Amino acid sequence: MKAVEKSRNTGLVNIQEVCSCLRLNRDAYYKSKERWETRKSVEAKVTSLIKEEREIQLRVGTVKLHEHLISDFQKLDIKTGRDRLFNVFRDNDMLVRRKKAFFF
Repeated sequence: MKAVEKSRNTGLVNIQEVCSCLRLNRDAYYKSKERWETRKSVEAKVTSLIKEEREIQLRVGTVKLHEHLISDFQKLDIKTGRDRLFNVFRDNDMLVRRKKAFFF
């Protein structure tokens, strides 16, 4: 799908030609593009909620944060599980690093 987008941006070929070379249907390209855009918009909403909560609680972990934000996700009709939330944290470099234990 990225190859189709790159070819489309250059303007040298149209989507039909690129999709036929890659043995894809045009509708598969457009459905994939729509899924990608909706996923990015949901990720932006989740990221904004996380940043608001992190201003209050700096070092809260992902699991506890997910449990705390479930009601907010339901209000905004966002379906985000714990593992997907981990991926959002990882992609945006928002994971809380563990503190090193020092023994004397």
